[in-house]
Amino acid sequence: MYLITLCQSPFFIIPHILLLHSMTEQVTDISKFLSEMNEKFSSMEQTISEQGADISRLYRIIDQKDKNIHVLKKRLSKYEEPDKDSHNSSIPPSQ
Repeated sequence: MYLITLCQSPFFIIPHILLLHSMTEQVTDISKFLSEMNEKFSSMEQTISEQGADISRLYRIIDQKDKNIHVLKKRLSKYEEPDKDSHNSSIPPSQ
């Protein structure tokens, strides 16, 4: 794991940058290190972008499913509470 201290003083400490890497390895070539980090960040940005597109697509699917559920509940409700008639009500249908 790389551990780079950006600034450290008794009164103010900027947090360390911890990067996944071998703990025994040390940074000897900063330009190589920065290039590798740039590649990792680019890859992460691509992944985040793809995940955002997936999330948007899933929200559209959820919205469509919610609409379908609403329609089906409405259709089902007429079977759950049938219209009142002389067989299921003490009040005649004319009233």
